[in-house]
Amino acid sequence: MLVRDATPEEARLAAPKEPACDRCDSTSDLRLLVFHGKARYAERTVCDECAEELFELFMDTGPGENP
Repeated sequence: MLVRDATPEEARLAAPKEPACDRCDSTSDLRLLVFHGKARYAERTVCDECAEELFELFMDTGPGENP
């Protein structure tokens, strides 16, 4: 697994598309979180706290542990 800092261009692409977090309805520190798959992708506007929580869940789920 590769983990690295976002490039400036990637950071610009993380601009939120919704006025509030999709998970907790917070309106502060919003960003766009995108997961790219082979044939599709998913994106959500989330606050900083929810983004970190989702990232940690992603990191903690190893191969074959998908619910």
